Amino acid sequence: MRDRQRSKVYAWEGSFIPDFHKNNLSEDNCVKMFDQLQKGFNSSDDRNMKLSLRFINGHGRCWHSPSRREIVLRFNWGLSRQVLLHEYAHALTSEKYESHGGEFVANYSVLLHLFHPKHPSFKELAQSLRDANVDWADFKSSLAWKVFRRRKIKIAEAA
Repeated sequence: MRDRQRSKVYAWEGSFIPDFHKNNLSEDNCVKMFDQLQKGFNSSDDRNMKLSLRFINGHGRCWHSPSRREIVLRFNWGLSRQVLLHEYAHALTSEKYESHGGEFVANYSVLLHLFHPKHPSFKELAQSLRDANVDWADFKSSLAWKVFRRRKIKIAEAA
């Protein structure tokens, strides 16, 4: 499936989160944050996402691998809340949807709203997405909203 809005999403992230490519977490704090996301997601008997977190050196991208059930972050630029939330949103988004399509953007936006230290409002997120010409699905219909809206996990404070 063609990923038609990948570059738009990356451009939007860079403008909406100015320090997107700047490490602001330690490896330890990334692990804590990831563990809390996993604990929150898997807290219901009807959900079980076995996912691991791995760190690597070198240049290149960070990614979520559905086949290996892992998120991979780069030491030199990927140790941040926003990168981890971006990749976790990929894990939440079904493979039947476009990689950076509306469902992904909705999941990612909800994770930013709930767990990024700046807690952007849905109104701010929607306006910035509109300005960047990025399509998104309904935030409150997303899996991220259904799973995490009532979770009492303090991800920002863990890091």
